[in-house]
Amino acid sequence: MWTLGFGFYLLHVMAAFQFLHEWNHAAAYEHVRQRSLNDIGWNSGFGIYVNYGFTLLWAMDVFLWWRRLDRPQSPLHYWIIQFAFGFMMLQATVVFGPRFWLPVCGAVILILVRIRRSRFATDFAGRNARDV
Repeated sequence: MWTLGFGFYLLHVMAAFQFLHEWNHAAAYEHVRQRSLNDIGWNSGFGIYVNYGFTLLWAMDVFLWWRRLDRPQSPLHYWIIQFAFGFMMLQATVVFGPRFWLPVCGAVILILVRIRRSRFATDFAGRNARDV
């Protein structure tokens, strides 16, 4: 699924460059600059380089995933990937998405924090970790 997701992401990027930017980096940079200026008031197209970095990170992760099928992923590597994906999805949804997503994302984040806190507040024996 991870590799398939990456394939669909690459199709998305290629479609954007083909149909929106005509394979022109300067046009893509300008588009990102204009969207950033209109949506968040930041007059910079630097986000295009963040997208390039994200693409490279995902490509490297897919490559490493196929190379180490017999070994588990290190916790540090796992959390770096999770942070990068979370950051990109949050930016794409909250900053550049429709405004009605703001309260939805806020509610989801609060729910996830609550679930995480309740999971780690109880140890494996079912006792409250603060009481031990």
